[in-house]
Amino acid sequence: MKTMKRFKSLALLLPNKFLENDTLIGFIAGNSKKMYTGLTFYLAEFCINNQIQGKGYGSKLLLYLEEELKKRDIQSIYLLTATGGLAEAFYLKNNYIVYENRVVMKKNL
Repeated sequence: MKTMKRFKSLALLLPNKFLENDTLIGFIAGNSKKMYTGLTFYLAEFCINNQIQGKGYGSKLLLYLEEELKKRDIQSIYLLTATGGLAEAFYLKNNYIVYENRVVMKKNL
């Protein structure tokens, strides 16, 4: 039960600037976790409607998330994405870096 107390969900209401024609343009899902270095946010899902991609909404939504996380004293964001794809290019454009101290591991069951 102690471990569960280290995780916190983050629910944000998006302002109208993230609506286009009364349709939500995308969403972000993740959770924060207390680490020895402070609070960290783990970005699990980040989706923008593919019909409106390329208009800057993704960058604006990501910046909004970052501003909200700073208000909650969260110092860093971690995420996983495919190597060499559009998502990686998007995060690099938004000043994210490839974190060399981590390895993604998997085991098929």
